[in-house]
Amino acid sequence: MKILGISAGTRNGNNDSMCKEALMGAKEMGAEIEFIRLLDLDIKYCTGCIACVKSLMSGKGGQCILKDDFEWLRDKMMDADGIIFSVPIFEKGAAAIFRSLTDRFGPRMDRGNNLAATEIAKQTNGKVPDQRVFKEKVISYIGLGGSDWTTRIQCDFEMLSLTPMWKTINNEVFSWSKNVIMEDEKVAKIHQIGINLAKAAVDMENAQYLGDKGICPH
Repeated sequence: MKILGISAGTRNGNNDSMCKEALMGAKEMGAEIEFIRLLDLDIKYCTGCIACVKSLMSGKGGQCILKDDFEWLRDKMMDADGIIFSVPIFEKGAAAIFRSLTDRFGPRMDRGNNLAATEIAKQTNGKVPDQRVFKEKVISYIGLGGSDWTTRIQCDFEMLSLTPMWKTINNEVFSWSKNVIMEDEKVAKIHQIGINLAKAAVDMENAQYLGDKGICPH
């Protein structure tokens, strides 16, 4: 069982710390863990050229034409059984680098498109898309903010899960969290997020949303 932790925050800041806290919870459940900081990577903005989906739907595999670290990161995400994101809240929503991941996922990560593209590739002797896109996966989100303006980030989070149909276990927001590392109750809740994700990864068929009531897990 592989659990990947991805922080969209600054080096050794709150998002790094809380992502690692959740990973420690997952490790307690026997998970193999790995940590990645998005700001260490070269992730370019999506230009909307749709070359990836054109490639996908014409039996050429669906690769992005931008040359950066995104394909390396996507490979890590595709290989994991579960993913934990810790993301700072900017103006109620997710930081731009997280939104860039959602944009770069685009229609080429859509399960329906990949089902169609697989058949197209077989019929034309083309390149079959990466079949890991059909792998069941669980994902949890942690949003850390400095005020009560925290509402929209949970929608931003779910947009990433939507196209590949990954199952959300926790989608949590922590407002007024500049000193979160000193707040035992919040740290314990974040630790539990890691435990929840690892447990869900072991039994994905029966995994259920465990986040706050009233937040749509889809």
